[in-house]
Amino acid sequence: MAVDRLLEKGLVSRVESPDDRRVRIVALTKDGKDLIVPIFRKHSAEIGRVFADANPKELQILEKVLKKAGKRARALAEERSKTRSR
Repeated sequence: MAVDRLLEKGLVSRVESPDDRRVRIVALTKDGKDLIVPIFRKHSAEIGRVFADANPKELQILEKVLKKAGKRARALAEERSKTRSR
């Protein structure tokens, strides 16, 4: 539904995959990029300010921990999805 709303606003395009009928490819349009780029830059700068006191080693450790947490969250979501579909 979210993609449909973005599509209606002209912020994304959606095309069927030529290789797999189950897959749809969604990409930002020029209007979508024009909207998101300044927002992303502002967000990125804010994140930079939040972590300004962290040294490079601490940032590497944080990145590893966040990646690990993300993978675990994905695995848990997949487990829940499989359980629900039974």
